[in-house]
Amino acid sequence: ASPLGAWKRLAGMPVCSKTLRSTRVNYTADSCPCSLGGCTSLWPCTASRLCFKHDLPSAAVAASHRAAALGSATASSDLDGDGGGRGSHGVTYLFFLSFNRSLVRNAFASNPWKARAREVNRVLWFMHTARAVGTLLPVHAVVAGDRDAASEAKLEAAGVRLLSGPMVPSPAWASKWHRLSFNKIAALSFTQFRKVVVLDNDVGLLRSMDHMLLHAPAPAAVFHTTIGPLAKRTPCAVTTGLLVLRPSQRAFARALSTLAAMNYSRETYDGGDEEFWLRYFADGAAAGEPLYELPWRYHTHRLLPLPPEEWYRVRMLHLIGSLAGRGFCIPRNATRAAEMYPTWTTRTEKWGL
Repeated sequence: ASPLGAWKRLAGMPVCSKTLRSTRVNYTADSCPCSLGGCTSLWPCTASRLCFKHDLPSAAVAASHRAAALGSATASSDLDGDGGGRGSHGVTYLFFLSFNRSLVRNAFASNPWKARAREVNRVLWFMHTARAVGTLLPVHAVVAGDRDAASEAKLEAAGVRLLSGPMVPSPAWASKWHRLSFNKIAALSFTQFRKVVVLDNDVGLLRSMDHMLLHAPAPAAVFHTTIGPLAKRTPCAVTTGLLVLRPSQRAFARALSTLAAMNYSRETYDGGDEEFWLRYFADGAAAGEPLYELPWRYHTHRLLPLPPEEWYRVRMLHLIGSLAGRGFCIPRNATRAAEMYPTWTTRTEKWGL
């Protein structure tokens, strides 16, 4: 049966959480709520052309896939004219497996190695979903700090290409929950790539996203409506589970300088890398470098109340642990993907990885 046929056989409409409902936001997979939906934000945002494309037509997606497979230097160009025209060369998905046993979260304090095993399993799960949807572009993972040869061998066997990278020290104001997240700043240092899509480890693909990586401008991110105390300050904000970046030594030096200048003692935003990226992108926008917004279809989470037919168009699902069990608005195929997602240390053999 076709995927569309399976969707048509959905038994009724799922019960959607109303937590994130807003009369000012149009809940579709194409939504760009900050730049086009009137959802105000502390973050700078400029609509990318992907906000207007309503997903690329199938012919363009097929061409992007062929370009990825053949390494064509002519089959692709960036929609926002930010240095494209070189095909799929120099673009990659990028994960971070930087590990320091002294910086793990409290739940892993008695056995910090479980924290690393969990993150490795998450990346292996991404690779499982990437193969299932026909991803052709490369996937790299940055390994730094306390290394483990056995887990790195598993990653390489699954098709992940490993990169050695620097550890970026967390600032004094960093939350214990987010201290390792600042290592994502090092993505700007990998100048062998023209463009990278930095992903949190706990994501999976429902459809291929190769064309987005080939065509998206940089820097770019997806904005989500916020909840809790943060919603009073900024109704929309970037969730850094997906960042499109253009590495350069100049950008990396500016990032380290920005982080060093944030030398206060208590957090002012979230205590994690998003607090850094807010300042970094705001400074960039002030200097004439926009932060482009991408549609929701490229980065959704389980609490996003999309109608069932819109979930058919979603490409990446972010399985944020703190949102688990807080209400689903997801049809059965995406729900199954969430239920199958391995979150501990010994499940990967089930997926044949």
